[in-house]
Amino acid sequence: MEDKQGKSNFPTKKDMAYWILILILFIIGSFTFYYGSKKDVISHIGFAGTIVSILLAVIAIIYSFYQSSTYENVNYKLDNSAQKIKNATDKLSNVSEIKSMLDTFQSEVGFMKDSIEDLRNIVNTIDSGVSSINQKWGEAEKGIFNSLRPTSNNNENIKSDPGFSLDYFIKFLNKGGILPRFLIATIDYSLKHELTVVDLKELNKHYLEFFFENLNPDETLMLRIENVQLGLITSYKQAGIIEANIVTTNKFELSSINKYLSDALQNKLEVEKEQDITTYSKFVKLEKKIIEMASSI
Repeated sequence: MEDKQGKSNFPTKKDMAYWILILILFIIGSFTFYYGSKKDVISHIGFAGTIVSILLAVIAIIYSFYQSSTYENVNYKLDNSAQKIKNATDKLSNVSEIKSMLDTFQSEVGFMKDSIEDLRNIVNTIDSGVSSINQKWGEAEKGIFNSLRPTSNNNENIKSDPGFSLDYFIKFLNKGGILPRFLIATIDYSLKHELTVVDLKELNKHYLEFFFENLNPDETLMLRIENVQLGLITSYKQAGIIEANIVTTNKFELSSINKYLSDALQNKLEVEKEQDITTYSKFVKLEKKIIEMASSI
């Protein structure tokens, strides 16, 4: 069975190699035997070898140029690929920066949202404060104009004591409101410290500040108070207890005040110094302010 397999595989590759080698050796031997003594053949063979060498050299040169061109092409492609990779890397870097910016922006948006919420709370607090101030100012305004109304017994006292004595003025100051007394005190202090022209608008700011703690009075309220004071000045002048002339709508010039009225005012302050130090200190502030105004002229 093994002999059959050996016969079926003949000739093998190894056998073919032997036969080709033997054939080549035979050709070389025959060629050498027949043409070895002929110099022309040898020279032709040498010339042919030279030609073949030259051709091979030219082929090598052409091949080297081809290889160089191929190398340059490959190198160009590599450079192009490297540039594309660099661009892609830059884009990825930009994307990373954009992501970082978005994260920062998101953080800032969150901060702004919190700030807006805080601002909203502050606005609500301010609204509540303004409402409270408006309510308190309404109460203060009501108190101011209630102070303009004398008590019901005031007219009876005036009728029972028409001689404008010290006792009459003491009763008058006890029964009158804060605003009439403020006006009388302003007149008395101004004459005492030689402030002959009084600016009602300026003094009324201090009136509201000292007695009602209102540092930003409304212009309408100021005008109403001035109108009441001008009416009181006219009444006092007609009654003969002061001598004054209205210079402008909010200024008047002083000449004199009834001595008993001035004494009654001082008596009232002495009583308040013992019994109502708060009111007393407010009138002391008023006198200091008038002294300051008189010294600045």
